[in-house]
Parts: sequence; structure tokens; C-alpha cells
Amino acid sequence: MTVAHHTRHERAQVAEPTVGAAERASLMSLLQDFAHHTVVVSSSWPSPVRRRRPVLPTNGEPHPMQRMRFQLIFGAALLALLIAVCLQQSPGSWRGKLTKEEVSDYLTRVDRQVPMLPEEKAEAFKRLRTFGEADDGKPVYMLNVMRMFDKVKALPGQPTFPGTPAQANAYYEEKAKPLLFKSGSYPVYDGNVSGRNLFGYERSQDDWNRVLVVHYPSRRAFLELVADPAYGPIAPYKLMSLDLLLVPTDADLVLPELRLVVGALCLVAFLAVGWVRAARCAG
Repeated sequence: MTVAHHTRHERAQVAEPTVGAAERASLMSLLQDFAHHTVVVSSSWPSPVRRRRPVLPTNGEPHPMQRMRFQLIFGAALLALLIAVCLQQSPGSWRGKLTKEEVSDYLTRVDRQVPMLPEEKAEAFKRLRTFGEADDGKPVYMLNVMRMFDKVKALPGQPTFPGTPAQANAYYEEKAKPLLFKSGSYPVYDGNVSGRNLFGYERSQDDWNRVLVVHYPSRRAFLELVADPAYGPIAPYKLMSLDLLLVPTDADLVLPELRLVVGALCLVAFLAVGWVRAARCAG
């Protein structure tokens, strides 16, 4: 082998590793680029099996649709409550007026459980019947004007009460309130008399002790109260304690207490301003 041939052979051996390394580096670079693009494409492709969770805002607050869903459910619940109260307070709009048969049934039940003196019973039931048959389905405001007896009056066949007439009437009112609320009725005004009449001086018109005004959704609600089986055991405590004027009235004007009205308006204004400011900040 000549010197020139030997030299060319050595150059070829030296050059071959250099060319092979470059090719391998280029191939590795191509493979890395291919793998990178494959990962990006596969990660952006939606999985057909796993569910995607709802996207939340970057600040971590619930999605607007979730907030809207809660507001809709909450609003529907408030609307249902309002409708239920309106129906309870206006039974004449869906139950109709009292019929003569219904009035007779109520009076029969009252007669079985409310003790009355024979000389008072006939006139009282006559007026109760007229009251029921005149039902117009509208609310009634019952005025109760009371004058306490000097001492508790004994009623035939009824238990005695060891306290004062005022205590007996207080016991009656405490037990009667749950029955009132059950029918949608409630006291509008409740107070003791603070002095003698400024006008009207006859004994039958003077020296009252207590005044009570009760709202009944209808005349039916009043008859349901006095005919309720739970009312019979407590009725004697009222009858043995006082003289009573019971006057049904229609309401042309009923105003809530001014402090409650102003407080409610202030609260509504506060919430409205806060809602507007929050909406602006969110926008």
C-alpha cells in the first residue's frame, strides 16, 4: 500500500464519524420537534371519555350561570311564599262565600262547646247567623271592648279560676293566639285603657279596661275559630272574666306603624344602592 492510498484511507476513517454525528443530531432534532407537536395536538384534543369541568373565572368566583341559577331558585321560592300568604289572607277568592248550610254547621259546633246563659244564647246565635250569611269573602276587623268583672264569675258546669278576672282573660288570650294564627288571623291592636271616657258618661258606656282589634281573613275564619274543638275548653275563661262588646268592622284604611315603614324603606334603599354599585364594579 502506497503512502497516498494510506493517507486517503485515514482521512475517510476520520471523516465518517463526523458526518454520522451530524446526521444523528439532525435526526434527534426532528424527532424532538415531532414529539413536541404531537403532545400539543393531543393535549388540546377533547377527551371523549372524561367530562370537562365548568370553567371558573380566574378570580375563583362561581361561574355567572351558577349565580343566575341560585337567584332564579331563590326568587321562585320567595314568589311561592308570597302566593301562599296571599291565598291564605284572601280565602274568599278561592273558597267562596259561606253558604247557609255551612253557617248552620258552624253554629251547631259552637253550641256544643261554648257555654252561654240561656237568656243570652238565643240572641247571640241569631246575630252570629246573620253575620255568617252576610259573608262577602272580605277580611273582617273585629273590635273587642272589654270591661273586667269585679271578681271571676261562676259559670254552670265550668271549672272555677282562682285568680283575678284580668288573669283569667290573660290565660284565654295566651291560649287563643295559636288558634288565631292557624287560620291566618292576628291581632292588629292590643292595649289596656289608660283612663275613663272623655265623652260618654253613662255606666254602660264607661269604665272599659281593655281594647283589642283582630284581623280575620274572612268571616269564615272567625267561625272556624269559635267552632274549633280546641277553642271550647278556653272560651269559659273569657266569659267568666269580663263584659264584652264584639263589633265586626270593614277596613277602609289600615296603616302600619310609621317606624316600620321608614325602617323597611331605608333597608330597601340600602340594598338597592349596594346592588347597583356591585353591578357597576362587576361591569
